[in-house]
Amino acid sequence: FSELFGVEPTVTEDGSRWRVRSYRENLVDLLADGVGLPTGEAAVEKAVPEAIMRSPAPVVAEFLRGLFDADGHAGEQGAILSTKSPALSRQVLLLLTNFGILGRRREQSDGCYHVHLTGESAATFADEIGFGYPEKQAAMAAYLDGLSWVESDDWTDEVVAVETGTADVYDVSVADTHR
Repeated sequence: FSELFGVEPTVTEDGSRWRVRSYRENLVDLLADGVGLPTGEAAVEKAVPEAIMRSPAPVVAEFLRGLFDADGHAGEQGAILSTKSPALSRQVLLLLTNFGILGRRREQSDGCYHVHLTGESAATFADEIGFGYPEKQAAMAAYLDGLSWVESDDWTDEVVAVETGTADVYDVSVADTHR
C-alpha cells in the first residue's frame, strides 16, 4: 500500500489472523469501479473480477495464489479454499480446470463453500499455482510427501438427463489442450 498508493495501512492481529486495513477514497474507487470488487459486507457477493476471467494463465495463477493465500488452507486433507460466495467457489473451480486441476465444491453447515483439492490435482496445484506463504507451501509439500499413492483424477461425469429442445450452442476450444 505504501509503495503503490502512498497510504500507510494499519496492521492488527485478530486471533489467528492478521488484518491489514487501509482507506482512501481513490483506492476504494479503483477497486470498486475499476476492478469490480464489492464494498461493505459483501462476502456472499464476491466473484472473480471479469478482468481476471479474461486474463492469461500467469495472471490467473497469481490471482488464485493470492486467493488461496488469503482464504485457503493446506494440510492433511490437501488444499481447501473457503468462501461464503457460491459464485466465487464455482468460478474458482472453472479457473482451476484451465490448469488441469479438478476440485470438489462442498457447502458446509455454516453456509461457507469449500473448494477442495486432493491427490493428483493437489500436486498440479502445487506445481502450477502454489501458495505464496512458506508455511502453507510447506504444509502442502508435507501433504503430498505423505501420500503413499496419488489418486488419478477422473475427467468424466455421469449423464443425469437427456433433454430435447432448441438452444444456442457454443463450441470453444483452447489451443494445445482443446478444452
